[in-house]
Amino acid sequence: MMRYPCLVLVLAGGLLSLPTRALQADLAPETLRKGLTLIKLGQLKEAISLFEQETTKRPDEAQAYFYLGLAHEKAGHTEEALAGYRRAIELKPNEADFHYTLGRFYLSLGDEEAALKEFELAQTSAPQSPAGVLAEKEKRKLQMTLKDRALVEDWLKKEAEAKKAKEATGGETELSPEGGKEGAAGEAAGQIGEEAKREPAEKLIKTLRHGRERQRRQASETLLAYPAEETQPFVQILIALLRRERVVDIRKNIITLVGQTKTEQGTEALLRIFKNPQEDFQYKLVALASLGSLQEKKVILALRTTLSEMVASRVREREEARKNLDSLQKQLEELETEKLTLEAEISTLETRRNELQNKISGGFLEPGAPPGVPGMPGQPAPTLKPADIVKIQKEIKTLEQQIEGKRKQIELIQQKRQEAEEKKMRYLSLLARKQTQTGQETASAVPAVMPPEMAGPVEETEEGKNEQQFALALIDTLGRLKDEESLPVIRNAWQEYGSQQHQLLYDLALARLGDFSRMSSLLERLREDLPEGEAEAEVKLRCSIIEVLGEYLKVKPDEELKELLQYLAEESSQPQLSEAARQVLGLKKSEPKEKKKAATTAQKGPGKTGPPEIPPPEFARPPAPITR
Repeated sequence: MMRYPCLVLVLAGGLLSLPTRALQADLAPETLRKGLTLIKLGQLKEAISLFEQETTKRPDEAQAYFYLGLAHEKAGHTEEALAGYRRAIELKPNEADFHYTLGRFYLSLGDEEAALKEFELAQTSAPQSPAGVLAEKEKRKLQMTLKDRALVEDWLKKEAEAKKAKEATGGETELSPEGGKEGAAGEAAGQIGEEAKREPAEKLIKTLRHGRERQRRQASETLLAYPAEETQPFVQILIALLRRERVVDIRKNIITLVGQTKTEQGTEALLRIFKNPQEDFQYKLVALASLGSLQEKKVILALRTTLSEMVASRVREREEARKNLDSLQKQLEELETEKLTLEAEISTLETRRNELQNKISGGFLEPGAPPGVPGMPGQPAPTLKPADIVKIQKEIKTLEQQIEGKRKQIELIQQKRQEAEEKKMRYLSLLARKQTQTGQETASAVPAVMPPEMAGPVEETEEGKNEQQFALALIDTLGRLKDEESLPVIRNAWQEYGSQQHQLLYDLALARLGDFSRMSSLLERLREDLPEGEAEAEVKLRCSIIEVLGEYLKVKPDEELKELLQYLAEESSQPQLSEAARQVLGLKKSEPKEKKKAATTAQKGPGKTGPPEIPPPEFARPPAPITR
């Protein structure tokens, strides 16, 4: 028992004084890199599976649980994400990054009290770290929001009291902002009822500014049903809210509201979204839809310029990819070498620190053995003078500072490596996508040697899909606006963003701008059977084809095509198609078929038969399947 008098001291002071990371090894760099790449590419099932395997192999590894939580959060699995983050914090309670990330997640869920607590823990754990600094900013912002909300709630309470007093004196009544329940919609969340429509716009705007997330969401949805004249006075407030709102669906609603005001300021705000390269394409899509068919010259110019710049950016980025892939790979290898060198230096420093800790504790360990294990029995413990102990403790502190400094260097290297990996993936994706979309690139455009994660088809990221969708929406909009100056821009954009499934959209845009070189494909679509259920979108598409067919006939008269329009005007089973054809032909509005049939029957009288039904012309029948 007396042989190891310092064992308890070693366990309590030596081991527990070590930085947490010395006790628990971080994830292997290649595992972390692979997992983050999967998350970035949107392959969330694979990322979740990878990190779950790590938690099974090493159940005490905090990083594995943290990134498992991150993957679940991206996948929308709230409970699983919370479980991952909380377990990571249990294993590493003083990790500022973990607390900050969990705080942001709580904030997105609307749990502001829990978010505030996590931000405070992140700040106190490492106040000078990047996570600590960010947590401090978020904490202050959240405290200001809570303070403002308290003022609003006090105002609502006073207004409710004033309303009761007014009712008691027989005055007119109006609904309070809270509507007796949670918000403007009261009885059914998400549904805009008559009571919600009677809510004054000013009160809903106040809720949108200062309410909780659910209240803000409901207020934004309710305001969408209001006429422009009621929201116009608040356009500047809406624009300010647009800049600060972080919840995706609320921000989308605000963008739509800004567009619905039909004001100069609102239009400028939406155009700024187009011009901002940092804006997500999902918001640009909503801004484009909010502008609608606004035919102002500056709007058309902005749309054309945006599409042109997107194409130019893609071309530049692809050229950069061709030039820089090799140097980027070399940079990744250099970063990996630098990281491995630092890890080796840390290992040497930790070995020296452990030796000094055991020297103080009286242990006799071989160099490199873990601290806290007693020496061989029967050997006398060395006697150290107080001055020697102080000197050794100073050296231990210096070693720990050096270790921590090198760990921070590794963190910076890992961050640089992740950024380089993401850029590399983007480059490879651009080259592969260009090759598969247009078939114009040669096989040599894509590097022959590709990393394992790039094997097989390149999966587009969500932002990449939104970028393509936005470009196609711009092509469609510029076609509808009949901006003939956009024709060369649209052709270039199609080379970058086009795909077989959107070919008809491109053909229609060309025809609207006077290029009828793809009319054959439009006529093919017009002759095909309508899909089951006669989808509304398909009917609208065919109405657009009929419209451009009328423009085509003005340039190149064709009796057969005119007969096709006459046939559709008289015999189409779809009233919208019939009416579209009649408008192109300049005919009067058609009567409903039932009324027309009844009138024909009355004219014939009983027992009479009408003329034999004339079959449609050959070119109006559905064509045989065409192999493309």
